[in-house]
Amino acid sequence: MPSAPRWRGMAAFTLSDALAITPVADPAWNDDGTRIGYLRTVEGETRWATLSTPECETTAVSLGDGTYDPDAESDVTDVSAFVWRPGHPEEALVVADGDLYRVDATTGATEPFARAPDAHSVPTWHPDGDRVAYRRDGAVWVHGLDGSVGPVTDVVVPDIFAFGTPLEWDPSGRYLATLVAPGETLGVAVLDTRTDDVAWQAVPDRDDCLRGAFAWVGEGHLVYAEDSRDGTERVYRSVRVGEDEGLGVAVASESVDGLLLPHDPVGHESGRLAVVSARTGWRHVYAIDVDERRATVDRTDDRPGLSGTGVVQVTEEEFEARGDASDVPSFAPDGERLAYVTNEADPGERHLEVATLGDGAVTDRVTFSDIGGNAAGSSWSPDGAHVAFLRGGQRSPVDVHVAAVDDGTVRRVSVSHPDPDVFDSLPVPERVTFESTDDTTIDGYLYLPPDRAPDERVPSVVYCHGGPIAQMRNGFSARPGHVHAYDQVLAASGYAVLELNFRSGIGRGRPFEQAIHRHVGTVEVADCEAAATYLRERPETSDRVGMWGISYGGFLANALATMSDEYDCAVNVAGIWDWRTWCQWAIDHGVTHWGIGEETWFYNRFGGRPDSDDPVVQERYRVGSPNSFVENLDTPLLALHGMDDRNVPIEETNDLLQQAVEVGAPVSVMYYPDEQHGFSTPATWTDAAGRMEQFFEDHLQA
Repeated sequence: MPSAPRWRGMAAFTLSDALAITPVADPAWNDDGTRIGYLRTVEGETRWATLSTPECETTAVSLGDGTYDPDAESDVTDVSAFVWRPGHPEEALVVADGDLYRVDATTGATEPFARAPDAHSVPTWHPDGDRVAYRRDGAVWVHGLDGSVGPVTDVVVPDIFAFGTPLEWDPSGRYLATLVAPGETLGVAVLDTRTDDVAWQAVPDRDDCLRGAFAWVGEGHLVYAEDSRDGTERVYRSVRVGEDEGLGVAVASESVDGLLLPHDPVGHESGRLAVVSARTGWRHVYAIDVDERRATVDRTDDRPGLSGTGVVQVTEEEFEARGDASDVPSFAPDGERLAYVTNEADPGERHLEVATLGDGAVTDRVTFSDIGGNAAGSSWSPDGAHVAFLRGGQRSPVDVHVAAVDDGTVRRVSVSHPDPDVFDSLPVPERVTFESTDDTTIDGYLYLPPDRAPDERVPSVVYCHGGPIAQMRNGFSARPGHVHAYDQVLAASGYAVLELNFRSGIGRGRPFEQAIHRHVGTVEVADCEAAATYLRERPETSDRVGMWGISYGGFLANALATMSDEYDCAVNVAGIWDWRTWCQWAIDHGVTHWGIGEETWFYNRFGGRPDSDDPVVQERYRVGSPNSFVENLDTPLLALHGMDDRNVPIEETNDLLQQAVEVGAPVSVMYYPDEQHGFSTPATWTDAAGRMEQFFEDHLQA
């Protein structure tokens, strides 16, 4: 165990302050709009919580305008999801450690609903609120409040680890749509709960395509996405159950030279579908009138595009309309308005926006950019007057907020820290830009120590995000969580901290996002090297520069330690060491583990699978894998890894350690039992932060 970090009791913003942040997620309204439910994590334990709906007469978003203590919290912990019961505004169903519980929203009292050795997932209430469908033991079950329970039909429903297995009732309450996996592929199926039969399904051949995202747009009317195996094409197909045969009608499509990295479609029972597409080079929101498209597209054309009759491009020009890599818009209850977030006003922020649709165009917009910050997600109140969403700011962690759509006002609802005054000391970042080796402009946010003397030059630490389709922003945002808070601890401890946006991240358009396609381990490494050079040339910073990163950022730590001499030390948290072994591991787990994305996204980055006999593909894997250059590993490297990681297996760090020892390289490793890809417990973060602080002090402060 390392000695206590030197900042304790000395810095304005401490690790204890950072770990006292209570992350919040997934706000959603109850059936009558009087309460908002959300997930709340305190000291590593996640509960379901509720707060009463606030008045939004004026904008009030300071930390003093919300509430730290919720009205009620669930008795059970380890809550991963919840759904409000239709027609019963004081009751919800939560998933806690794989079991289902009914929860009283006024008291938090819980009652077991479904418990079994096999985990339950994706519960969804019937529109009448008298039964629940969920996945368990590879099947879809329907569980009535009268005690009736049983599987719908004999189909194999996969347990998608990466994003969860979708399961959704149609508006009539007769049909359930889900994914099926009869082999090593994914298909979409519609189950008829009246007859316990499969009413319709589309299961591709193994080498054909993947079908793993869908949305209902009316009673018995489904739209699903069909993705090519190489990740370059997507077709949206409409199926009227009981009417259409085969695959249905292609109503929209898109393709790119690279990878689509598509978002899930969002449907409304009015017949509208909302999708996010990068067809113009920027991620934008589109609204599709599915019935109009069915009536007008050429049914012999299997690639009808995403323009023309029945399609409205809701956002346009050079900005993005998404909060993070998987963010999607949401329809108002009337189906006439869409809520989404954009970075139009500031490339390093995200602001809520609401668009009204009518007569084949956007007829009105309400923007909420004047409050700044980083918004994500959106949930409409039942009356369509308010939108609940998450938002963080420069000096405020992510909290639940409510926007009054007609009035244009916003109110903070939750406060995710018991002592919000601690954020007053945080430095205001400077958005910096510099040129990479090929003149590409790179940006990031630089935080200088608040107590730095005017003529003092301090050591620097660069943070590289995971994903890599992510973005560091101006202050707190939904995804980095404790990561950004820890960077503030480093700044308070005397380091200049640069949160870097290297190529492959979002927010800058498709060319920037696709830059690593066929070039993994090259252009983004050059961006990190340019960042170190930039920092050494600034008057506030010394020539000592370290870095740390998680996941893809951990891979970059490994890459910079082996492929470059620009950094004085590097910290890898759960990073890949050899893309060949990782991609093969991902392939072996298959699409039933990853869904439609991870497995194919990464090996398509290289142009083929790791066992390809194409010498060009093999060279891409070699150049992109840090282990190819282990003999050059002379930059001190610290590796931290959770032993239950299901994104990057612990074998990656095992191989790193073994190969580093064989060549006598300066590597230190710490394993954390029971931790997964992102560290979740305060004890783990305390230990990891202590090791990182000592590591940076040894190599940057000397």
